[in-house]
Amino acid sequence: MKILTLRINNGGEYKSNDFLNCYRHNGIKREFTNSYSTHQNGVKERKNMTIVKMARSMFKTKSLGIEFQVEAVYTLN
Repeated sequence: MKILTLRINNGGEYKSNDFLNCYRHNGIKREFTNSYSTHQNGVKERKNMTIVKMARSMFKTKSLGIEFQVEAVYTLN
């Protein structure tokens, strides 16, 4: 299967010249969404937001330190 369109947020990580050349070489169309607008970014972004909110709730409930943040997100994913 071939990627026809890649929808990404307006972050700079996918706007480099190397990525631009890769898109052009492979005929991939880029679509940019507005930053911080989960309704445009699709199901995956909404799932990520839900996981982050659940992790924050765990921290608040159990008074955990920030050093456990990665482990908390892994358990919810």
